[in-house]
Amino acid sequence: MLRNLAALLLCFSLFHPLPLNSQDGDAKKSKPEDGLTQKTIGHGKMSTGAVMDFRIYRASDGIEGEDRYAEFRSLGQFNTESATWLKPFHVESKEQITSQHGDVVGERIIASIQHTNPSGEEFLLIKRHCLVGHFIHSDSLRVALQIEARIKPPDNCTH
Repeated sequence: MLRNLAALLLCFSLFHPLPLNSQDGDAKKSKPEDGLTQKTIGHGKMSTGAVMDFRIYRASDGIEGEDRYAEFRSLGQFNTESATWLKPFHVESKEQITSQHGDVVGERIIASIQHTNPSGEEFLLIKRHCLVGHFIHSDSLRVALQIEARIKPPDNCTH
């Protein structure tokens, strides 16, 4: 019975969001210059099966944004995941990310979708460095860009 309970708690902690509170210390750090507060962290799986982590942030004006990120097994797996996310969106811009030596090591896509709801628009910012992909979603492009600014690229691309 105790073993089953421990297994259940382990599964819950791996695949469900973990709300943050003031006792979480480092997990709830905000950068004063961007005004974002990390609200929730969690783990799960992308539609392609890649294991992902996510973070939900809240701006000082109450607008939220989410960053789902994973290290993919291949560029093909990343492209499949990106295509799934982009289906309802209109791509506004797409650019390549290059290394100091001029090699293409990633990409950055900004997409949007119009709504009739009060927020009017949704934004999706996809950023890939090597095989690490970030899928940032928010009702505010400003918040999505602030979340993007928090991303630290991998030290080197070995893939």
